[in-house]
Amino acid sequence: SITLDNDLNLAINLAIIANIHHGLGKISEALTVATRALTLLERSAPSDSTNLARLLYNIGAIQLTAGVLS
Repeated sequence: SITLDNDLNLAINLAIIANIHHGLGKISEALTVATRALTLLERSAPSDSTNLARLLYNIGAIQLTAGVLS
């Protein structure tokens, strides 16, 4: 459906923005945007989606930088 396609495209773009924030050291913003992307991807992508896997990996990397994970 069009809504799912739009959600998927928005999620992918938000994931890119989250990576940019992460690269700039804006960890809080990166986590906020990545979490929004995750919500959209969970709704619009299959559970075996490479986009979902990549985003989860990137969220882990952001959390590692933030000191949430060790």
